[in-house]
Amino acid sequence: MGLTLLATFEDKALGGSRMADMIAPLVLAIAFVLFGAILSLNAFFSRVRFTTDEIEVRTLFSRRSIRLCDIGGRRQYFVRGNKGRKFLRYCLVSDRTGQKRLEIPDAFRLDQDFFNWFYSLCDFDTEQSASQ
Repeated sequence: MGLTLLATFEDKALGGSRMADMIAPLVLAIAFVLFGAILSLNAFFSRVRFTTDEIEVRTLFSRRSIRLCDIGGRRQYFVRGNKGRKFLRYCLVSDRTGQKRLEIPDAFRLDQDFFNWFYSLCDFDTEQSASQ
């Protein structure tokens, strides 16, 4: 009897709709807002930082860096995204064995000084093409 009264009360309080019918859209709306907030925070806090001895790419969830003295050269390539869209990546390759390369997405606004420096590095793509 108590369960019947509760169900009747929910139906009348919500204008004839059930509370369970509203939970899924509400959860979806909250998830959408949270996802948008996380993307906005990531864009706000993402940085490419140059110091006297290293380059650092920092996002909301990661921090990667490479020391300037360890940079052996550069690469530049496209990564395919959704709907065939291409995204350019600038890559700094270490000359030390076992150290990972540092990728800088083209989403960052890099200035002409960066590009002058970047293109002055040894181009591993050209070297690899010439050796084949």
